Amino acid sequence: MNNRYCVLLILVMLTINSFSQVTNISGVYLYDWEYLKIDKDKFKIVFDRYLPERDTIASFGDVEYIDDKFIKLTSDKSYYCSPSESIVFRELYDNTLMDSLRVEFVFPFNGDFDIKIHINNTPLQAITNSKILTIPLSSSSYVSSLRPLRTFSFHIYNRSIIGDGFWGYYLGIVSFPACPPFLLSTTDYSVFSYKFKNKDTNVLVVEIPDLTDSYFARYFINEEYAKVEKDKIIWRGRKYERIK
Repeated sequence: MNNRYCVLLILVMLTINSFSQVTNISGVYLYDWEYLKIDKDKFKIVFDRYLPERDTIASFGDVEYIDDKFIKLTSDKSYYCSPSESIVFRELYDNTLMDSLRVEFVFPFNGDFDIKIHINNTPLQAITNSKILTIPLSSSSYVSSLRPLRTFSFHIYNRSIIGDGFWGYYLGIVSFPACPPFLLSTTDYSVFSYKFKNKDTNVLVVEIPDLTDSYFARYFINEEYAKVEKDKIIWRGRKYERIK
């Protein structure tokens, strides 16, 4: 009987020791010019260089402990919605503009991009590397769906995608708004539509001051596993070695 208790006690001690090892990974790890900082159940990836606008945080979020060899990383989803909070829509009237709607985007992102627009839930042809689009409202293709103007929504896609990391994976964000599919259990983007307020509007200015180069450079990590070794954390082939 005593032997059984001893065996059980040893198993319990091994389990506790194993758990303590995996939960004792808090610290700072370095890979090339990236710092992976882990504080209990939170993580943060910080760039030492290269991220524009002096923004150094590539990602942050939650750490889930799977066992003594693996953890799961999930980025904080609200981080990727942050430019949405800075959007300003302005409706104007231009008496020189006949039977058309001009949409003007204002944002500091300098890379290549596509913009896809929906008006009254009708998709329009995407525009590339242009922040101004003039839409003829009287065109036979649009007249039945674009009059009167009711709602406006858009997506901006990053075309300046450069592979990085192990095997050239792209770890950044590919489009804005990025938040709907991450935060909602729906793909209905109409919940993010802008509703026109003035029936005479023929110019819509969309200002997004926080849509920067660094926004598209950030990592989005969606429930990805990382391997835990002695003084190392391996994620996507990157070996982050403990320095603190």
